[in-house]
Amino acid sequence: MIKYKAKVKHDKGHAVIYVYSNNEQQAREEICRLELCPDSAIVKLEKLPIYVTMTDKFMSGWGMAERKTNKFIVVCDSWKDAETIERNAKKRSEMKYINICIKKPRYGKNVLESWKTFEQLGEIWKQN
Repeated sequence: MIKYKAKVKHDKGHAVIYVYSNNEQQAREEICRLELCPDSAIVKLEKLPIYVTMTDKFMSGWGMAERKTNKFIVVCDSWKDAETIERNAKKRSEMKYINICIKKPRYGKNVLESWKTFEQLGEIWKQN
């Protein structure tokens, strides 16, 4: 499932709606059903990312992460991709504190953030 954020124009102003759907067309249909509005009332529809965060114990404490914790963050388009990353991260001994979240993660100054998208990762991360 993919999370979508929609801005819908009503008689009394604008509303922001969040829905989960398999594709944009289904998201539009769900929003129109929920809001009892025509498709033309949807002003803006955007796909929101899902994040998988984990602490990389191997990369922490040296190199660019000297005296820091290295957080590896993967940006995914769907829950299916996020669950695949989570499952494969749990198989790796150097990855700890694995989480799926919908809010953009931010950490303090003692953390080095390493960002990748699902598409940038190798096959070992994408195995089912």
